[in-house]
Amino acid sequence: MKTILIFTLLLLFNFGFCSNLLPEIAPYHIVSDVYNSKIPKGKCVIFGKIYDAKTSELIKNATIISGLKKFTTDANGNFKFYQKTDVKYIIFSKINYSNSFIEDYVFKSKHKINVNVYLKNSKEEQQFELKKPVVYCYSDQDLDFKFQLKPMGDLKFHYPKADLTLEMLNSSGETREVYNWDMKLKNNVLMDKKLVEYPYLFWESKQANLKYKSNLVEAYNNQYLVYVSHYHGSLIAKNDLLNFFDTTLTNLGFNSTEKTDFITFWLPQMTQKESYFIQFLRDEECNQFATYNIEPKPQKVNRIYMLFSGIEKNFNPVTIPQKLHKIERNGFYLVDWGGMEVPMKESLNGKELNEFKITHNE
Repeated sequence: MKTILIFTLLLLFNFGFCSNLLPEIAPYHIVSDVYNSKIPKGKCVIFGKIYDAKTSELIKNATIISGLKKFTTDANGNFKFYQKTDVKYIIFSKINYSNSFIEDYVFKSKHKINVNVYLKNSKEEQQFELKKPVVYCYSDQDLDFKFQLKPMGDLKFHYPKADLTLEMLNSSGETREVYNWDMKLKNNVLMDKKLVEYPYLFWESKQANLKYKSNLVEAYNNQYLVYVSHYHGSLIAKNDLLNFFDTTLTNLGFNSTEKTDFITFWLPQMTQKESYFIQFLRDEECNQFATYNIEPKPQKVNRIYMLFSGIEKNFNPVTIPQKLHKIERNGFYLVDWGGMEVPMKESLNGKELNEFKITHNE
């Protein structure tokens, strides 16, 4: 009986100790390492998959540095390459992930090594969905142009299908995905090389580290000096949203198609709360989501992205009305709009603001 009790306690101790280690995962796992006579002497074949260490999702288009050679995983997260056995380490990298390494492993001649690699997402913050950035393209003359999209977050979808390339970011092998469209405008109609027509270019992504624009202003609360965040934007009752968007977009210079597309997409998604805080980002401010390279260079790229939050009853953000300049329409120009819903507590830095009065927006 005493032996059974000791054995049980040992099991419980080992289980408790191991359970603390469960969240940690090794940077790689050798699945198999077997001899293969078909492989040239002095070389080995390394193949496998790369996974997200937290979600176990396959990671596509990751970069692999083996000695002086560089490889990438395919769309399914697979990789396979020949390597000299005197190589001492392999680097696995992907933008927004911490690098993983295989080092001090003995690579045997004429061996085939199956390995699973795990990368840790370096952006553990909450990811927000940037929805429907759509890029309308206009020109007073027919032209061919190249449009290059460099998303800062993880791209979820794009249309029409773009050609994917990888851009090297640094000497450690980190890369960024770049999406390339070859398009043309004919009679002010957007089309691809096969003359298939499109109303706009479309993409969506996920984004982290997002904060509303705000100013810290000194104020007194119960005779104590405090700093209150004044947020640039508008607080709009749900029933007033249609009139707000119609007026704001008209003042911005949206045409009827752009305005209709914007309102019919966003308004049905803003029905759950009694009021909404809305902030618009303009032009260079939108580079935090993605940057564009366009050749030939347009006269103007008008970017208007909306951030919004449904307001809980105990949140009373102090708001500052925004002055939004009108979009420019001249020669070859673009109009780009998108948006993102941001939970209020995260976007306002987690601060309780119910003690401060809401200012009126004209």
